[in-house]
Order: sequence, then C-alpha cells, then structure tokens
Amino acid sequence: MSIIDHNKLQTMTAGDEDLIADLAIMFVQRLPALAARIRIGIETGDVDQIESGAHQLKSRLSYFGATGLREQAIELESAARKRESDRLAKLHTELFDDVDKLIEELRTLTNLALEVDDD
Repeated sequence: MSIIDHNKLQTMTAGDEDLIADLAIMFVQRLPALAARIRIGIETGDVDQIESGAHQLKSRLSYFGATGLREQAIELESAARKRESDRLAKLHTELFDDVDKLIEELRTLTNLALEVDDD
C-alpha cells in the first residue's frame, strides 16, 4: 500500500520530476528539526511545541498527498491542543514510524539516497 497519493503528487507538481525530488530533499532536510521539536515537547510537557511541530509536519505531508500521515499529524496536533498527554508519546511513535515508510517510498520514487540527519 502506497503512502503517497501519486495522482495528487503528479497534479501538484505537473509531473515535474525535479520538483518532486526537490520537495523530497527539503522534507528530509527539515524533518529532524520538526521531529526534535515534537519529541522535546513530549519530554518536557510543552504541548505548544508539540502542536506547532505537528501542524508544520501536517503541511509538509500534504505535498506528497500522504493523507493517512497527514491525519496522524492532525490527531497528534489535536491531542496536544486538548492536553491529552497520555496519548502523545504513542501518537508520536506511530506517526514517525510511518514517516520512515514515506521516506523509503520517496527514495524509491526519486532514486535519491535520502537520509535523515538525526544530529
């Protein structure tokens, strides 16, 4: 099952493979900062950081038509807004496990060696 909605991606980019590659690269480059913001928010109980990070991630997932992942980001954002601290770590883990699958799919799609810098 594909995480990426290829029809939506093709429509949004007019089939421009270079643009798709650029979007993938930018996503992978910005992902560590978003992931860190959310993780630190969970560790410190800073729901504003979680909500902000999830909101930004949600927007970036839209570029790829990753509707399922976008819904997970919305759920994380909502749980932060509602201060449902007991759900945040689980939602975070599930979301980023699936983000890893998206990155793998982007590697296949773009033929790029996309690596997330976890530093």
